[in-house]
Formats: sequence, C-alpha cells, structure tokens
Amino acid sequence: MKSMWEMLGCGRVSFVKTLMPCVCDEVIAWHVVHGWVWDVYDRRSSIGVFYCTVLCGSGAICHFSTIRGVKIPAAVTLAAFKKGVRMVAPECPVLYATIPEAKAKLIRVAVRLGFGVVEDGGFDLDGDKMVLLKYYGPPKR
Repeated sequence: MKSMWEMLGCGRVSFVKTLMPCVCDEVIAWHVVHGWVWDVYDRRSSIGVFYCTVLCGSGAICHFSTIRGVKIPAAVTLAAFKKGVRMVAPECPVLYATIPEAKAKLIRVAVRLGFGVVEDGGFDLDGDKMVLLKYYGPPKR
C-alpha cells in the first residue's frame, strides 16, 4: 500500500551532496565552501537546493531554494524540507530557518514541521524582509 506522501507524488524526494548545485547564487556558492549543500530531487528531476549554515556551538540555519520557474507542489516542498530537517537535526541540536516574508506558504510549511517564528528576529536582506524561525522538534500529534 502506498503511503500518503507517495499518493501525493512526493514519496521519492532525495538529496545528493554536491559541489555544483542546480541553483546557484552568491549565498549558495559561499555555502559550498563553508557550509553543507545538497541538490534536492523528486522522482522526475532536480527541484532545488537545501543548504545549511553551520553555527559554532552545534547549530545550523537551514535554507531551501527552488529552481526559478519550476512549479513545485506544496506537498513536495513539505517532504523535501522535512527530510532535510530530519537529516540535519541529529547533528545540530539547535536549528533555525530564514525564509523571505513574502513566501508565506513556505513559512506555513516550516511551522507544520515544528518551527516557530522568532518574534523580533526578522531582518532585511537585499531589500527583502526575512523571517527567522527556530525548530522546536516535530509537532506532537
């Protein structure tokens, strides 16, 4: 029997550690040298990059950038971010995420995964308002 994720078409999200990410800008290029970077694939093709800023004291800031112009179902985004967090969490007991304020759907995905918005933790990055979220663990059901 198929799981709920497979029925939604996102049961095959995979990560590949990379030095040549499918999405690249100055920030991601910096993470290739100083952080952790993975290309993210669904069944068909690459959908984006999951990358982490490693913090002193066993923490990390998680980031997820998608390929521009590629429509990615919310369930696939949820599956990818969930898998990335589960992959990094055992090594980094303190996790944060920064997400542009305009990406309300992605913020809701992060909250569903156990992140909470850090009040007064936002900042401006190149004219975009960013929201800082802290990971409190998987939600209790």
